[in-house]
Amino acid sequence: MKTQREWLDYIQKLSGENPDFEIRFLVGGDGIEEDHWSCHVIFNVEISPWWRRDERIETDKFEILELMMESLFDEGLDDEDIEVQADEWYDRDVEQAICIYTQSG
Repeated sequence: MKTQREWLDYIQKLSGENPDFEIRFLVGGDGIEEDHWSCHVIFNVEISPWWRRDERIETDKFEILELMMESLFDEGLDDEDIEVQADEWYDRDVEQAICIYTQSG
């Protein structure tokens, strides 16, 4: 397991190699108490898709495309049109980001 300093060094490396990518944090909320400070530790860092839909954040390409296709299915399109439009929607609205996953610890 990497130390927190090693994770920070890795984030710096990824950021230098991908200067156009935003750095995004995904914070596990288990163990967070209201009106208290909480310590978070980094447990994973990766370059992945980043797509926000309402209050939901998705970082898995397959899940994002599935959600997009489900939404397009409701519009009554045929399967081929759904796939084409979902791919276009994905290319237009999903960014690649340096995702930092933390857990309260």
